[in-house]
Amino acid sequence: MAVQLFDKRFVVMAGKGGVGKSTMAAATAISASRRGLRVLVVELGGKEKVANLLGYQGDVGYTPTQVRPNIDVINVQPEPALAEYGLMKLRFERLYRAVFENSLVKSLTRMIPGMNELVLIGKAWHLEQETSDGKPRWDMLIIDAPATGHGVSLLVLPHVILEAVQSGPLASETRLIRDLLIDRKRTIMNIVTLPEEMPVNEALDLRKQMETTLRIQPGALFVNRIWPQTLTKHDIDLLEHAKSTHANAAEILSNGRFFGRRTTTQQQHIDRLKEECELPMVRIENQFRASFDMTAIECIADQIDASPFLC
Repeated sequence: MAVQLFDKRFVVMAGKGGVGKSTMAAATAISASRRGLRVLVVELGGKEKVANLLGYQGDVGYTPTQVRPNIDVINVQPEPALAEYGLMKLRFERLYRAVFENSLVKSLTRMIPGMNELVLIGKAWHLEQETSDGKPRWDMLIIDAPATGHGVSLLVLPHVILEAVQSGPLASETRLIRDLLIDRKRTIMNIVTLPEEMPVNEALDLRKQMETTLRIQPGALFVNRIWPQTLTKHDIDLLEHAKSTHANAAEILSNGRFFGRRTTTQQQHIDRLKEECELPMVRIENQFRASFDMTAIECIADQIDASPFLC
């Protein structure tokens, strides 16, 4: 079953830290731009990675910055997001400074549970609402979410707030954010993982939370850094016979067997994902390169383009 990925406006990339969420966000942005879509990649609360992956030299910060044709990137951090929200509500900078730059208020806002997560996801919602000449400014927002635990907390927060607060300005604004997240016409969530035990465990746990706790439409399962099978049994037999006459045969055989063990272990984890997770799987081959640059991202985008499960 194909995932209608490229007709969604709000595309979340989630998973365990270190599995390549930012890489998949960057490659998906390229794939979307190839289809003529205007894309904004939104990094929420983390270090800037995506712009550099897309070949942009320098920092983008809190302002949407074009890094490639049809691709903008923004890095959203809690403090500037809270400052922007305060200015929007109080309207006057002098009044904002009197309130939000007061040392006591600063301390209190840091102590409020979920405040950082709320302003981050609130900023993402606000970006989705932006228009230019009466039309949406971007066709697609790709959300590079924080690692699994923090990411789930961020995405579930609107539900938690609305369970506790039924009316008033906070409830009204939070409801708009919640409605975006659960809107299956606009929003989809992909899981990124590696074919390794801990990332697979977290991916499967996240899958369970998507429809129950988060109530967000599930997308595809991106399995990153899959190693290729380099030697067949026939190749190994030939190398065994050649060890005595060819100097490099033993080394090639040793490397081939190492690759074989690695791919066998990875395949076991992939088989488990197939058995326990029904999401369409997008296989991303490991990029064996001296430096992970724009060429590698383009190659991953090619694999996304070639996936029969994404359209």
